[in-house]
Amino acid sequence: MVCNVPLLFHKTHGGLTFIAYGTYFFEMAGVGNAFRNSCIMTAVGVCAIIINSAVVTKIGRRRVFLTTGLILCGLSQVVIAAIYTAQPGTESTGKAVVGLSVIFILAYNVSFVNTSLED
Repeated sequence: MVCNVPLLFHKTHGGLTFIAYGTYFFEMAGVGNAFRNSCIMTAVGVCAIIINSAVVTKIGRRRVFLTTGLILCGLSQVVIAAIYTAQPGTESTGKAVVGLSVIFILAYNVSFVNTSLED
């Protein structure tokens, strides 16, 4: 049960939405090249994983990373929804969606990816 529960709840936090449909989000936002923005988001995620691996194994503080990541992921999703609901289709909304998506991926990869490492 302990092994299966994280897999069941993995899809509920919305991370896979940004990872799998990032290019679609950027195309809807209408800001620049959607594929390039998606590649940038993936590169930021990889850098965050490398930083997390180095920091968590040397310093620890896994709980701080988890809590901070949870807060940033939740806030970025709420702000994306609020901005897109208030002004859909504008250029400033598109830029905000792109920026907040990158913040979400950064927070997600810094906090939730390497949680199996020891403190």
